[in-house]
Amino acid sequence: MDRDKREIWLRARKKCLGASEVPALLDLGYAGQTMSSVWYDRITDDVTEEQHEKFQIGEAMEHSLVEIVKLKTDLKVTHHRIKKKHLKHKRLEFLACTLDATIQEPGLGPLPLELKNPGQWMASDWSEGKVPLGPQMQLQIQMEIEDAPAGYVGALIGGQKAELRRIE
Repeated sequence: MDRDKREIWLRARKKCLGASEVPALLDLGYAGQTMSSVWYDRITDDVTEEQHEKFQIGEAMEHSLVEIVKLKTDLKVTHHRIKKKHLKHKRLEFLACTLDATIQEPGLGPLPLELKNPGQWMASDWSEGKVPLGPQMQLQIQMEIEDAPAGYVGALIGGQKAELRRIE
């Protein structure tokens, strides 16, 4: 996404609470994200985005993660990050999300797919079919916004182990 489109997208995000920010409100935010940082982002006009290297790598790997998810399922997977479509809740206009991708299940329509690139040190959080609470919350908000009965979290743990979890 070019710089101008990214700035427009970032300005739109400042007008609402994004699904990726909800975990921070319960002290489950991603690298450096806190309740205070979410609040501060809303009260300032600044749209420069200080991206942690981990986020930059995750964003750069999204296409590859989509391809890995395609290997794990026979369902149609569509990558959405190129468009960066900002979706708002129909009634709760302060709530929004940007989908990484969707998975098409027969009879259900497109379901949100949230992609994660956790380090190996987080492997136990993903063991035995588990999904960490932060990504679960993010996906639940996406499901609510999209009125989806289910969604998926795909993860490449430590750059070596691919996991795909369905959440209802």
